[in-house]
Amino acid sequence: GGDGRRLVRETAALPELMCDAALTVTGGGTTLWETCCIGRPGIALVWVENQRRTLGIVEEHRTGIAIDARSGVPIESLIEAFRTIAGDARLGEEMVRRQRELIDGKGAVRVAEALTSQRGFG
Repeated sequence: GGDGRRLVRETAALPELMCDAALTVTGGGTTLWETCCIGRPGIALVWVENQRRTLGIVEEHRTGIAIDARSGVPIESLIEAFRTIAGDARLGEEMVRRQRELIDGKGAVRVAEALTSQRGFG
C-alpha cells in the first residue's frame, strides 16, 4: 500500500530488500545474522527449538527484539516491538552499533582457518 509496507515472497529479491529496509522482521536463524551483518534494526521471531539460543543472544547484546514464537506468534508482542523500534530512531541506531560489535562478517575466514589448522593444512 501507500504506507511503505509490502509482503514479498520472491526469495531472490531478499538481499536487496534487506539492504533497503529501515526495519526487518526475520526468523531467529541465518537471516537474522545476515541483517545484523548489514546493520538493520529488527525483530527476530524464534520459530523452532534450535533457534532458542537466539533469544538469549539478542537480549544479552540488545541487537534487536527477539520474540519467542515457538507456540505461535504473539501478535501484541510483535506490534509492541514494531512501535518500540519505529518510535525511537536512537534505539535503532544503538541496535545497529551493537550488531556491528557482535557481527564482523569474517566468520567464514575464521571457520576456514580453524578447519585448515585442525587438518594440518595451515
